[in-house]
Amino acid sequence: MCRRARQEPAPTGPLRLGRAPSAGQHPTPDDFASGITPGGDPKDAVISFYNLMGAGEFRQAAQMWTHHMKAVWDPQSTIDQRFEGTQSTTVESVQLVNRTGHDATVSVTVYDQEKPGSNRSSGTYDLTWFLVKSDSHRLLDNVAS
Repeated sequence: MCRRARQEPAPTGPLRLGRAPSAGQHPTPDDFASGITPGGDPKDAVISFYNLMGAGEFRQAAQMWTHHMKAVWDPQSTIDQRFEGTQSTTVESVQLVNRTGHDATVSVTVYDQEKPGSNRSSGTYDLTWFLVKSDSHRLLDNVAS
């Protein structure tokens, strides 16, 4: 688990994924039907990914991955099977770590609440996402924990 100092908490507190945000919060799946954030903000791309996961929109979430990411992490097992037992996901904090040219690094802390009877335990995960810019949007290219 990659533990980083949380220097920049989410601007409006934890985001319960899968529901529309209040004014000032980050995009939801309804905001971007394709699952890809316009403008290419790296933090919004990561939050949009977890919003799609929380809404059970696994196919759209996988569209936010590069071909490289899909080759390394099979979406069927990494997304579909991993999150099918998840009741809710909360982004507790998100921070832009680095941004150079077309590349960006985003640190995120996520809490997964598993459904009763799930074979997984609920827990908090600190992850670092590596993103690349493609046209006018950001794609998730790799993850470290």
